[in-house]
Amino acid sequence: LQLGIFGITLFSVNPPAWIMQPLPFWMLTTLDVIALLWSVLILPLSLHPYGMRWGQASLAFLPLWLVLLVAGMTLAQVLPFLLN
Repeated sequence: LQLGIFGITLFSVNPPAWIMQPLPFWMLTTLDVIALLWSVLILPLSLHPYGMRWGQASLAFLPLWLVLLVAGMTLAQVLPFLLN
């Protein structure tokens, strides 16, 4: 959907997609973040058929969650520089 709306400007930084079409860009980015968070929250349920509760399975996916946390913190620091 994003490629259809933005085309090659999605990968361009001169001018970036969020300046050319800010409303669709931020709406789709918000939808991506919501889908990612939902997927991460229901991921431990995939181990339920094997007898693991959500809390136990969450510990199994702890490394993945830590990687996502570090990536999110890095993106939060870089984003203000990209928006300028």
